[in-house]
Amino acid sequence: SSGINAEYGVEKELTKILLLKEYGTVYLIMLGIAFIILGHEVERTDRTDFLQRRHAAQKKDQMEDFKTNNGILLRNLLPSHVAEHFMGSHKIGLYYDDYSSVGVM
Repeated sequence: SSGINAEYGVEKELTKILLLKEYGTVYLIMLGIAFIILGHEVERTDRTDFLQRRHAAQKKDQMEDFKTNNGILLRNLLPSHVAEHFMGSHKIGLYYDDYSSVGVM
């Protein structure tokens, strides 16, 4: 009777060990899948950030080109000191407001 109980206890322990190994394998597989998904998310975020930075840099370059072209056009149409007034960081307003005697054409 004690031999049968001992064998049953050993079988029960072996079953527990096998279940733990199976669960461990399942947990490792799930962890691996989670890391793969996380890796894809990080890659997607990095690519999106890169594209946004590149787009922002292109827009900045485009704005600088527009500013340069506008400055060239203003300097061709207006006297240089007037063009500098509009291109500089002066207050926004009408140019003639700063002068008492100005003719506007």
